[in-house]
Amino acid sequence: RLDEETQQVATFLLLDTVLGEATVETWVGAVTASALPPLDPVPLVKVRGVVRDLAASFRDEDGAPRWALFTGESPDGRAVMASTEVPLRAAVAPHLDTYVGLFLPFTDQTEAGLPGPSALTALRDLEARVTTALGVDGKPVAHQTSAGVRVLHVYVDGTTVSVDTVRRVAREWTTGRADVHVQLDPGWASVAHLRS
Repeated sequence: RLDEETQQVATFLLLDTVLGEATVETWVGAVTASALPPLDPVPLVKVRGVVRDLAASFRDEDGAPRWALFTGESPDGRAVMASTEVPLRAAVAPHLDTYVGLFLPFTDQTEAGLPGPSALTALRDLEARVTTALGVDGKPVAHQTSAGVRVLHVYVDGTTVSVDTVRRVAREWTTGRADVHVQLDPGWASVAHLRS
């Protein structure tokens, strides 16, 4: 009997109350109110357990986030490979408000433009060095690769010297000139295209 806007507000308020705002932002996708009865309903009191189980399924045995691997094609038909931390949401690290895109060209590549063995080793090594150098002040959250270039998507705490840290590590890249793009992005919009 409520109008659509009030239904939507009530649905969000219920979810925020049961799960907490951070959990809703992290693990719940689109939320809509429906006038139709659900096919397989879950009582509201059990939603917390369902979401807790979902979150646990994306953690490794040490509690660290798992990564998902995606493959596909770009609009021009080139192979694309991407990998992302799950979940890829700003709510998991709200202090990481600055996007740093690290563009890494590589010469050892397959016919599809993806990394060959030596390039893959070098790319993984550089990502590990970025992770270690940043510590708690930032982290790589995704990467995508196509046409001989890997883009390492990193988020950092903009109140620290983390951007300079990433630039310093980027200068160590030896198979071409690494480019670094920086922008304030507290909502992680720069990686929205990689969310599933």
